[in-house]
Amino acid sequence: MLMMTSITSVTLPERTDPFNLKDFFKTRRDLNVGYDFTDRILSVTKEVESLPAIAIYYCDLTELATDDQIKSELSSDHVFQDTSAFCVYLADMIEKQAKGEKGDLINTGFANIFYVVGKNGAVFAVRVHWRSGCRRWDVDADQLGGLQWIAGVRVFSTQLPARSSL
Repeated sequence: MLMMTSITSVTLPERTDPFNLKDFFKTRRDLNVGYDFTDRILSVTKEVESLPAIAIYYCDLTELATDDQIKSELSSDHVFQDTSAFCVYLADMIEKQAKGEKGDLINTGFANIFYVVGKNGAVFAVRVHWRSGCRRWDVDADQLGGLQWIAGVRVFSTQLPARSSL
């Protein structure tokens, strides 16, 4: 069994105004948007008119783990299926911590990982991390299977992980 910290629930707010993701996810002084995120995730999104508030969950790794090991500890519905909605919620999270403030996204330089359906229906590990030296968030999307995530990485899920007692 993979070691993870206790599970925390986060409520992401309702969005009632239209949101153009391609306008938000552009590299600028406080945000670096990687080519792989643009190609694998942003390329399949559309403008979002509104979204309901949702609850998501996270826990932090306490040991080295692969995507397969992490995914085996999460619920079967852990993947963010609606790529456009995911990106709006992620944009809100980044805006809330725009200067690297403490919040739901870990800001210690370790990655925040979200499993998201992207280009060609494939699932990617969207990686978001704060670079304190540059004073910016970096966002990218990695193919599954080639990486090992170190202790301290925060993993987000759309559903309460199966091992939870919340």
